[in-house]
Amino acid sequence: MKLSRVFIEHFKGLDKMDVAPEGKDVTVRGKNGSGKTTIADAYAWCMTGKGFDGKTIDTQIKKRAEDGSTPNDGGVEHAVEVVLENEGRLITLRREFKEKWEKHRGTADREFKGHTTVYSIDGVPMQKKEFERRVSDLVKGDTFQILSMPLHFCTNVKWQDRRKVLMMMCGDTPDKKIIDDNPSLEPLRKELENKTIADYRKVLQSKMKKNNEEAKSIPARIDELTGMMAETSGNKDVLETELKSLEKQKADKEKELVGIKNGGEIAENKKRIAELEAKMTKFVAEFEADYSRKAGEAERVVAGCRAKIERLGETIERNQTEIERSKAAAETADKLAAGLREEWGKVQKEAFPDNIKDTCPCCGQKLPTERVEELRQKELDKFNLDKAAKLKAINEKGKRIMADKAKDLDKVSVLEAANTEAQARIDELSKSLEDSEKMLAGLDKPEATKQPDYLTMKEEVQFTENIIKSLQAGGEQEARAAEIEITNLGAEISARQEKLAAFKQNEAMEARIEELKDREKTLGKMYSDLEKQLFLTEEFLRAKVKATEDNINSHFKYVKFKMFEQKINGALEECCEPIIDGVPFNDGLNKGNRMKAALDIVNALSKYYGVSLPVFIDDCESYTSLPDVDAQVIKLIADGAHDELSVEIDD
Repeated sequence: MKLSRVFIEHFKGLDKMDVAPEGKDVTVRGKNGSGKTTIADAYAWCMTGKGFDGKTIDTQIKKRAEDGSTPNDGGVEHAVEVVLENEGRLITLRREFKEKWEKHRGTADREFKGHTTVYSIDGVPMQKKEFERRVSDLVKGDTFQILSMPLHFCTNVKWQDRRKVLMMMCGDTPDKKIIDDNPSLEPLRKELENKTIADYRKVLQSKMKKNNEEAKSIPARIDELTGMMAETSGNKDVLETELKSLEKQKADKEKELVGIKNGGEIAENKKRIAELEAKMTKFVAEFEADYSRKAGEAERVVAGCRAKIERLGETIERNQTEIERSKAAAETADKLAAGLREEWGKVQKEAFPDNIKDTCPCCGQKLPTERVEELRQKELDKFNLDKAAKLKAINEKGKRIMADKAKDLDKVSVLEAANTEAQARIDELSKSLEDSEKMLAGLDKPEATKQPDYLTMKEEVQFTENIIKSLQAGGEQEARAAEIEITNLGAEISARQEKLAAFKQNEAMEARIEELKDREKTLGKMYSDLEKQLFLTEEFLRAKVKATEDNINSHFKYVKFKMFEQKINGALEECCEPIIDGVPFNDGLNKGNRMKAALDIVNALSKYYGVSLPVFIDDCESYTSLPDVDAQVIKLIADGAHDELSVEIDD
């Protein structure tokens, strides 16, 4: 698309100018303030309603007074007409900005009522929306500023939006292709089937964190076990040998004591007593266990039934409260719905109040039919939109109320069924409770030691003890000496056992320490494996960064785009910074290279969008050389030798 002609009239101090390049490159020269940038502003304003820098300029269009104010000019037309050549066809776009003045009936004076803008394409007047739609058909969205104003993409467009444009233009590199092109990344293929690389990295980092926390705790646990180890003395093997010898000596001495005290008859009687005492103990245990079993079962049943009945009662009470609340809410919903139906009917019956008059309220003259119809249609459209919005709001509110009612009624049904089931369960439990309480009341705890069988065994024990006493009358002194020796041997045995217990305790702790050391090695290997996987993800990201940047940068001749930035912690963060010769566009790049990068971007994006627009290069005197541009170029050059604008059209 090329600029064939631009006609400017009373625009930002430029009274009139007519430039007709007919699609050829143009060079405009003039001193500062002579109106060079005004030509670019006029072109941009006609196309978009904004200045060349994308900012609103309506307050700058009219001529300013010396004090900087903008006085009324009585209705002068401030117009810009642009003729574009698109695919061999000329399209004329015109935008006029002027004051609105109204004359009141019966007076000769006019009153200023603000400003208005008039639009036309190929001489056909149209409303603003239609004009903007037709312009958008030629150049969509932000494309006009991007392709006409070289520096716009790098300076005015947010980096996120720049990145989005480039990714749409060049496409993203699929993870599968990254792995296909880098065989070393093959272990990641399965992991990335159901996860993004970012999610997989989070999984690895979480595992590494847990692994590291456990590994860090092991030395402290080992130190704790080491500190708990008992002090040992002597040799374990010697202590075990001594213990066996002492135990044998004690056993021999105990046999000797038995022989001293008892002889054969005493031993038999003692054996009989031991048997009887064992039977008595067993009798008491079994007797009490039988009673405890019967009583315990009944008590557990009673307690369980009571607890369950109490919980079910609480549940029924809570459910009943919620049932009453839900029923009340449903009744309220019915009332609200009835009110909404009545309100909907009233709104539906509202008729359009056709109050449009066909005469001017000021002068009384009859208005044109099309003007009356336009006003009527505008009011009718507004009425219909408002009415539809009201009906829609009422309908949506009714739906919400009915949906809430349905939920409340569903809840009532569910809770009532639950209460019925709970009450049935309470009835069952109450019957079980009654039976168990009767059984428990009938249980009397008798004393085992008063039972006939127990008393018979007790009498026999007492009789046998009397026999033993009479047999033990002699040999008491010899027996006492043997007992003292047995006691001393027992003390020696206990001392050896304590020392050996310390050895056994330490052996158990040492075994646990070895287990912890083995676990520490296992964790180290696991951590190493996780590190390798994490390193693979970093290699993947680096490969993807390179593939993405290589793909994007292949579309440009001079400029390169940095699409990712590596942080101090090694993480990659998205960005979109144009660079020439290693210097970022917005961080130290000189003016010439900035324009070089900008025009390179314009060329690439023109190919992507499939359209070229006239490119305006302001301050062109600042550039000694510029790259070729695949579009019509309008150069604006500050030249003190030209007091007035000079327009040169290339052959």
